[in-house]
Amino acid sequence: FFKEHAHFVYSGLVDASLATFVFLSLIHIFDYEKKPCEKDLLISILYAAIASNIKILACYYSLVFLPIYIFYNYFKIFKKKLFLYTILLFSTSLFWPIYQFLIFENNVFINNNLDYLNSLSVKNFQEGIDRISTLFGSTIILVIFFIITLISFFFKKINLITIFLVIPYLLIWYFFTSYDIRNLLLILPIFCLIASFIIVE
Repeated sequence: FFKEHAHFVYSGLVDASLATFVFLSLIHIFDYEKKPCEKDLLISILYAAIASNIKILACYYSLVFLPIYIFYNYFKIFKKKLFLYTILLFSTSLFWPIYQFLIFENNVFINNNLDYLNSLSVKNFQEGIDRISTLFGSTIILVIFFIITLISFFFKKINLITIFLVIPYLLIWYFFTSYDIRNLLLILPIFCLIASFIIVE
């Protein structure tokens, strides 16, 4: 993380923890040289579930990206067991929303402050770029981010993460959660993984 985000860690906000759990989940099932074992898969599911129960923003990672990623990369290894792991992933990741709905009839996916939050959201592409630049601390680092993102399209294995995780979260933030730059914080450790992979390769 950058020094501009240090206050997120001790301010009582959950976004730094969310980014950490998503990253730990991803790193345990990342298809690099050593194929993950069942223990790695379970740990990845555990971290993903924790992230989703912390904040529903992580649900795209836990319920969309992660199941597709593990089926695409590891179905030949785990075969039918993956269906059981997927059920475990969905049931644990949705524990808090289901609990809230069944016990308190509270749908956590619906926010009562949508009008207010929309008033704080970015109104155009340029405003979105300006706000994203605050995440990186400077326009120069933002440009480096976009360059590395483009370069990663040409690197096998990491391009899946760029296309199906980083870009979707950028779009989710821009269209739905741009009222706060903290909602984009979780892509920073993922971006560091992408940059490290490109440098090593």
